[in-house]
Amino acid sequence: MASRAKSVEEGFLHPRSPFGADGCSPGFRLPYESKDGRRGSIVLIEESSSQTYADPLSLRAWAYQEFILSPRILDYGELRTMWICWADDSPTDGFLSTPTAYWSRQRFQEIISPSVQANIVSPHQLWSTLVLCYMRSSITDPYDRLPALAGIAERLNTIVQDEYIAGCWKSQIWLDLLWWQADGKSRNRPAEYFAPSWSWASIPDGDLNYVSTRSCMVDEAFEVLDHNIKLSYPQLRYGPVTSGFLVVQGRIISEQYTSINTDMI
Repeated sequence: MASRAKSVEEGFLHPRSPFGADGCSPGFRLPYESKDGRRGSIVLIEESSSQTYADPLSLRAWAYQEFILSPRILDYGELRTMWICWADDSPTDGFLSTPTAYWSRQRFQEIISPSVQANIVSPHQLWSTLVLCYMRSSITDPYDRLPALAGIAERLNTIVQDEYIAGCWKSQIWLDLLWWQADGKSRNRPAEYFAPSWSWASIPDGDLNYVSTRSCMVDEAFEVLDHNIKLSYPQLRYGPVTSGFLVVQGRIISEQYTSINTDMI
C-alpha cells in the first residue's frame, strides 16, 4: 500500500523527510554509532505524536476496506515502512504505537480465521469499532458509505450468519442503534438520501460514537417487529439502499451505580 502518497500523481519511494520537519510534530534527532562502527540517528518524540499521525491513504474510506481484508500488507507510510500480517505488525522504525485501526484489523483476522478457537471480542462488538474507525475517513460521495464497507460486512457475515440491515445487524440491532454524531454538527436532514436516519451511514461525514454497552441493560424482549430495506441493486445485499424503515420494541436502560457510605448502615 502506498499510504504516504497524497494522490495518484505522487510517488511513494522518494526519501522521507525527518519526522517533525513540518513543525507540527517536533522531535529531537540524536546521532549514534553501533558496535560495528555504523552510524545513524534516532528521533525522540512524544508518544502521542507517533500514534496520532495518519498517512493520506489511511484517511480515505475506500482504502480502509483494503487494509482490513488484505491477509498481508507492505505499507509504505510517510514515517515508516511496515509489514503487516495476521501474526505480526513490524514497523521499520521501532515505534510500537498501535492505532485502533491496526487493533481492529488484528481482531478481524482472528475472528474470520478458522484456526482460532476463541476470541475475547465478539464479532458484533468488533463491528462497532470497525464502523468508528471507518467513519473517521473521508469519502467523496456519501452515497458510497455502505458500498465502501460492503466487503467487510460480507466477510464478517460468514461468521455471524446474521441479517444485514443498512449497516446494522438484526440480532444485535440495539447495539448498532446506540450511536450519536460526536463532532457536534447539526443532524439536519441532508439534501440527498444516503441511508435510513437510524443508520450510521446516514451521516455524510464526521466522527460518531457509540454508547458504551457496559453501562446499559437491555430488555430481553427487545426485538425487531418489522423492517424493510430497498436495495439500489438487488444483487448487492451489502450495497447502497434507496429507502428503508425499522420498527423495534423493547427498552434499553442506562445503569447507575451509587456508592454506599458504610457508616450509614
